[in-house]
Amino acid sequence: MKILRPPRLRFVSCAFVAFLSVNEGLAKTQGTSPVEGVRGLTEAAQLISVGDYEGASRLLATLAPQLAGDPATRPRAVQAYILLATSEIALGHSSEARTSFLAALRIDPGIRITEKENSPKVVLVFNEALAEFRSTRKSSRTGLVLGGLGVGAAGAYLATKGGATATDTTLPALTNLRFTTPVVTCPDGADSFPITVGLAGDLTLPGPFPATLDSVQITLVITSSPGLPSEVGFSSSMASTLVPMSASLKTTSVTFSTTLVCGNGAGDAPRVNEFLGRVSLATARGLVTAETADRMRVNIP
Repeated sequence: MKILRPPRLRFVSCAFVAFLSVNEGLAKTQGTSPVEGVRGLTEAAQLISVGDYEGASRLLATLAPQLAGDPATRPRAVQAYILLATSEIALGHSSEARTSFLAALRIDPGIRITEKENSPKVVLVFNEALAEFRSTRKSSRTGLVLGGLGVGAAGAYLATKGGATATDTTLPALTNLRFTTPVVTCPDGADSFPITVGLAGDLTLPGPFPATLDSVQITLVITSSPGLPSEVGFSSSMASTLVPMSASLKTTSVTFSTTLVCGNGAGDAPRVNEFLGRVSLATARGLVTAETADRMRVNIP
């Protein structure tokens, strides 16, 4: 698998670049609409998933205030500030992360982050911000989550308090993510040959219903390439689709489709690549990320 075609590499990925440059990402967010905001959050979560915390921070530093400044997108800003804080902590900028958490709390005082899906350091910095936020409030009452917000990106686990009893919100989750095409073949002699790749999973969302499923990004990553170990880690992210486009039940079966472009020069030695799949799904209840437990085998005869 490769982007360019150096000697001996037989897999090719072309057309779409997996991740946009920072400048392109910032340009997208100018005059942010709800749809553009979701796309920006999806891109930021993808950057975080591959460890590009600097890129995510630059994108979110512009996106989060823009979302917060528009009533139509203000609830999404909570998610953006949490992602921003997560990136800042990874970069060792704890003070900036506290500021980002405080910005999220000013929009939604009821958010909580636990160690269920976050590192202890993220939880520690959030709790410091929460203590600072509470100290500035005239009332000791804990606020409620703003209607309809679900924050699920980058492992953020949120809870709300109503009255004196604390209850955890139901967060978006994509489980049992798997390939529906576990084995595919790149034909001998193929040049830029498109292979359709299918995935499926079970999407669980909080109510009310129906809830829209806005967009999906799928990244395929080589995890094993015995014939050419240098290919391990290569990723491909091309246009993707999902069915259905809305959910009317708490748990809905969702299918995804994307494309992998391959090349197999005539007479080249046979070999095999194995891929995992990463899905980033933007929904009306928040951003959901998941990774396949199984692997897709690509035969290159």
